[in-house]
Amino acid sequence: MKKNAFYIYLFFNLFFFPKFILAQTEPFNCSFVPTPEYYDSRYTGMSQKASLTDGTVYIINVKFLLIAQNGVSAHGVTEQHLLETIALMNREFNKWKIFFKYRGFSFLENTDYPFDYVNDHPANLNDALADFIDAGIFSNDMFNIMVLNGANNGRLGAPTLSANSIINNHSRVIIHELGHALGLLHIFSGIPSRIDVINPDCNLPLNDEIIKPLPNTDSENITRDMSDPNYNATTRIINGVEYRGKGDLIFDTPACFYQFEYNVCMEYPSWNQGEMYYDFYEDYRVVDNSVNNNEQCYYCSVSHIEYCYTNGNNYYTETDQFGNVSTINLNTQTWTDIVNSLSTDCNKIIEGKMFRDLEPFCYNYMSYGWFPNFFTLGQAVRMHETIETSSVLQRTLAKLPDGTPDFSVLYEPYAGEYYLAGATLPEHRPLFQPGFDYYFVDCTGNYPRPSDYNDIQFSFDIRSVTYIDKFSLDTNNITHPNHTAMFIRQLNDVDLNNGGQPRKCYDNFNRTPSNGEVIEFEDGIINENIIIHPKNQTEINDENLIQNLDNGLYIIKKNYDDGTQEQRTVHKSGN
Repeated sequence: MKKNAFYIYLFFNLFFFPKFILAQTEPFNCSFVPTPEYYDSRYTGMSQKASLTDGTVYIINVKFLLIAQNGVSAHGVTEQHLLETIALMNREFNKWKIFFKYRGFSFLENTDYPFDYVNDHPANLNDALADFIDAGIFSNDMFNIMVLNGANNGRLGAPTLSANSIINNHSRVIIHELGHALGLLHIFSGIPSRIDVINPDCNLPLNDEIIKPLPNTDSENITRDMSDPNYNATTRIINGVEYRGKGDLIFDTPACFYQFEYNVCMEYPSWNQGEMYYDFYEDYRVVDNSVNNNEQCYYCSVSHIEYCYTNGNNYYTETDQFGNVSTINLNTQTWTDIVNSLSTDCNKIIEGKMFRDLEPFCYNYMSYGWFPNFFTLGQAVRMHETIETSSVLQRTLAKLPDGTPDFSVLYEPYAGEYYLAGATLPEHRPLFQPGFDYYFVDCTGNYPRPSDYNDIQFSFDIRSVTYIDKFSLDTNNITHPNHTAMFIRQLNDVDLNNGGQPRKCYDNFNRTPSNGEVIEFEDGIINENIIIHPKNQTEINDENLIQNLDNGLYIIKKNYDDGTQEQRTVHKSGN
């Protein structure tokens, strides 16, 4: 039976969670502590709202808040790092109809903190937030992501990501914390506390670790049958009485372990497909001698009784779950006889225990796995419910006056500008955030500036496409070429070949190239049989250039003094 170990440090209240959930030791310092609103009645736990088929889409405006000294970003964070984070966020959340619009960043000049703002103490996050607010750079209409030194926290409206997570694009940290900021709990919420003891009687080498768990009534049971008496994953109403759910309150996430009212031994380590895990198994003979080396104890998971024996005594004690202690004489028996006589009963598997499956647990983003890669539908529903009901998050949304999503913001560049007329300048390159599949198709119209998002009266040719995929991080080249319209795949239910509508036609003939070439495909298809016709400035700017071409397939390339280049595909089939 395989389980991973982890160690987590939480702050404010003394929360002690077990060390045996996932991953080798601590993968990152998640300082998330849920507030009461994470448990309130707005959440269905997927028991009522079972899908996202209503088409609801959210576009969240995102701003990063960074520390600086003398205008230099602390911790080495650059805008490229921020753009890569935005790309990661969109790639993981777009499938659940949640989008993020990059709105830039602001610096907080703070010479009182030498590039070590929180000094790895999450309790200082409130001080950091207050400083951002006092400096006037915290925006109430934005999803403010604070980039500090040593803390990762998923608070609503102002999550915190460590600089290291941003620089290294740690998906398991970034997506995990954003999950908290959108209302998700750890999938191991409600697990019990534990103590570590050294147990030479656990079929393990001396000094291997033994877990002696303590009961916790907030654990979630394995059953997903809502009619089962053991079901406790979500809030539900029975005969008019509301019963608070357990765990993370989501129906379809993997539950954590059972309440650990049995004994667990750990083997260190084992490997599975290149990943290190800790193997755990139950053993009724677990001995807890952490208090007194002469005392031997074990806990029976069925009777909920702890049995203890001190070397040399002719009796042992039984302590029940309510703390009542009874003294039992050994008479003619030995302590070993007592242990062996109870072995069958105390090793029973209990109905309603927690999930023990390794992979479903390990790879959820709200676990502590090393390589998480998914949310469940129930988690997506809960994120939607959080956005719908949170006044803080509602203020961050890009919306039209009627409350519907403003998709046009994702068709606006985050930097640069469109060329209108006059000399060509380096800034005449509108740049778009990475993380989407962009298609730029040839379009025709009189648009020195791009057409309005809702203006679709231009013509376009989907046979001529420049494509930039969602994994491209070459941010200097995610730009909108002249004579093209844009199509963002993630925002559309259909693709270009099945009725997809490009937007923002940019067809500006004021811009003058310095030279160029016409590439002619002799066979009428794109292959290696080409003729290249170089063109000087006068020839490439000839307004009758296309009209004078013979029928066929061409690529027209235009070169500009600023080093940029444009190209368009022409299918000439008549005069």
